[in-house]
Amino acid sequence: QESLARVPAGKALVLLDTCQSGAFAKLKTRGLEEKAALSRLVKSTGTATLMASADTQVALEGYRGHGLFTWTLLEALQGDGFGGDDRLTVNELAGYVEERLPEVSYEEFGYEQVPQRSLRGMSFPIGVR
Repeated sequence: QESLARVPAGKALVLLDTCQSGAFAKLKTRGLEEKAALSRLVKSTGTATLMASADTQVALEGYRGHGLFTWTLLEALQGDGFGGDDRLTVNELAGYVEERLPEVSYEEFGYEQVPQRSLRGMSFPIGVR
């Protein structure tokens, strides 16, 4: 998180396809004043972290040559995650993954993998058709 905080970007998307990746959202590395300043900054920009699983779950591998989370992201980026227009936003991507990943994981493996998200600030487009 410290390294990511030093990236001078107005918008950032972090994708974590690892077991127990939901624990990333629970890390606390900043003081209260720093958190308040960061909060004001991200309201005008945007940071998003999408994690493959809850902090106590495994992230399933071996689905069509990818981790299941990565495969679901690829489906979304190839068109399934787009809303009514030709832009894919962070919120649309997260919503697609949150709906699709548990379905596919249960159908294919009999295990419901539940992705996590941490979105701060404004949603932003990450792809176009």
